[in-house]
Amino acid sequence: MTIDMNWAEVSKVADGTRELTFQAVSRVNAALSECATAAAANTGTACGAAITGCEQGWADELADLTRRTMIAADALDDSALTIQQAEEQNTRAANALRGLLR
Repeated sequence: MTIDMNWAEVSKVADGTRELTFQAVSRVNAALSECATAAAANTGTACGAAITGCEQGWADELADLTRRTMIAADALDDSALTIQQAEEQNTRAANALRGLLR
């Protein structure tokens, strides 16, 4: 059984994952900024405190999700690099063997 992996495509997926993550973080930060504005408008009230708590909870969750997504993108890049290096090493070995067989 063989598994073919196009390392260049895998690397592109990693780059795309990072780009989409950066875009999502930007949108989330904008939404959280609106939460902060709403909380500030209700300072000293239970509503303001609840909004602040909610904002912090979501910020923590999304920061963790972002971290895990970036780790996954890095793992994809690591896999792509490993395959690329193995292919290059195999090509060099095959070329050297051909040279010996001539």
